[in-house]
Amino acid sequence: MAVADAGHFGRAAQRLRIAQSGLSQQIKALERLLGTALFVRDTRHVALTPAGRLFIEHARVVLELADRAEQSVRLGERGKTGWIKVATNAAGLSPAMAELLNRYRERYPHVEVELHPGFGPQNLEALELRRVDLAVVTLPTESTEPFNYLRLGWIEILAIVPQVHPLASLDRIPRDELVHHPILTLPRSVNPRVIDHMHDVLFEGREPLSLVEAIDMAATAHISMVAEDAKLIGVGFGSEAELEAPGVVFRSFEEPVPRIEHGIAWFDTHASSFVDTFVGVARELVGSSSDAGAAR
Repeated sequence: MAVADAGHFGRAAQRLRIAQSGLSQQIKALERLLGTALFVRDTRHVALTPAGRLFIEHARVVLELADRAEQSVRLGERGKTGWIKVATNAAGLSPAMAELLNRYRERYPHVEVELHPGFGPQNLEALELRRVDLAVVTLPTESTEPFNYLRLGWIEILAIVPQVHPLASLDRIPRDELVHHPILTLPRSVNPRVIDHMHDVLFEGREPLSLVEAIDMAATAHISMVAEDAKLIGVGFGSEAELEAPGVVFRSFEEPVPRIEHGIAWFDTHASSFVDTFVGVARELVGSSSDAGAAR
């Protein structure tokens, strides 16, 4: 794993604090044992072969299982017999995800559900490295390996408008109006593909008066910034409308309502035996809602 992640024998040996020659010999011994090459080597770097990519999926699971073995003893002392790690959105749980977690915990109280909040690329990386078993993802996204996906639904994009702003008197905000005002948005670095997609949907190729990137990721911080600036319009999500928000109003946009899709992603190789039960509860939830999900 160290060689694959570093792409270089020397850097991997430094990370492992062993001699490079010894590491090379260990890799060669492993390749002889398996009867196939795991790496393509040249003078500057190494890359995984198709066999190496397949092997490392399982290697990551093996190491994650080893890490969990010690902690599972402590779980047993608390009456837990299973464990599942889920990467969630650091900005907050969508109503669908919150309901899924509640249903799963009620159905499987003996399973420890450990949440790992992060943003899209972080969640996907944790999933690829098998540090988590499932991840909440927002589309569009990309992965170095194809993952299984179940759509939970869509999240409506809302306008957060100061109460004193002229647009606050409208029931729905025309998207044409956005280009005439400064817009508060999430930093692009949080999730470039999703943020770009959201801006494409909202602005339809036109540039707003200015884009102000929020420093604090918390929804309450966005709302406070809008409340304190009579000219600033924020971009939020449906679940945020439930927050106590003095000084601002939440408004939907005119049809077609802008929205982004979200769901759960997982790989066939993972360190938990409870992934199938979690996905099963998710399918039940999606099947009982009006937004029918689709696995792909």
